[in-house]
Amino acid sequence: SSEAYENWTQSVLQSAGLVPMLKWASHYLYVCLLDSLLETLSARLTDCLSASFKKEVDRALYTNLIHQDTAFFDLHTPKEIEYLSTIAEDLHEADEKLHRLLRHLLPALFKT
Repeated sequence: SSEAYENWTQSVLQSAGLVPMLKWASHYLYVCLLDSLLETLSARLTDCLSASFKKEVDRALYTNLIHQDTAFFDLHTPKEIEYLSTIAEDLHEADEKLHRLLRHLLPALFKT
């Protein structure tokens, strides 16, 4: 009788230890999956926003250049006109830095 009781308690302890461990493992995998999904979504979103920003800046810059009178090009040196391109590149660089920051900030906000 005492041997049967010990066998019973041991089997209860083994099964009781297994169930919480399996629940913990499934919850851990679920959290890892959500974390990965959030990181991927954040990266895709910021990439899309960055591409949209770049497209808008380029369109505005080059549309304005195309519609300028010839007097604009007479008044400005080629270096000054080329400088407009570097301004656009600086804007793209600032945009990328902003999106990198957002890529790291968004997941951090959801983890806390």
